[in-house]
Amino acid sequence: MHVSTPTISAAIPARNARETLTAAVQSALSQPGLVQVLLVDDGANGSLPKELAAGSHGRSRVIPGPQSGSGAARNAVIVACEREWVAFLDADDLWCDDHVEKLRALISGHRHAGAAFGEPCTSTPTGS
Repeated sequence: MHVSTPTISAAIPARNARETLTAAVQSALSQPGLVQVLLVDDGANGSLPKELAAGSHGRSRVIPGPQSGSGAARNAVIVACEREWVAFLDADDLWCDDHVEKLRALISGHRHAGAAFGEPCTSTPTGS
């Protein structure tokens, strides 16, 4: 029996996060094996920077958000996701270099799970 590697998309809901969003997207795009980054524009103050999608080699896209808060934005990205798993990243946080690798290992060991959560290694772009 062949067991495939779980495919994971990063989902980043963004509302008034222009100052921190680029760093969050870059921390997601730098993850080995991450296939896709979905940015949910949930009424951000000004539009999301176009260079985020342009510099990602087709690995990111912007989804118009419902402008109804973070819960509704997260639901919108689940509907739009084209991968097996969605990993949420707040627009003002960063992932450590091995975050998706550890998540993928956890999922692979529990193939019948419907969700995975825990205390990921995250930090703010200022390092706190």
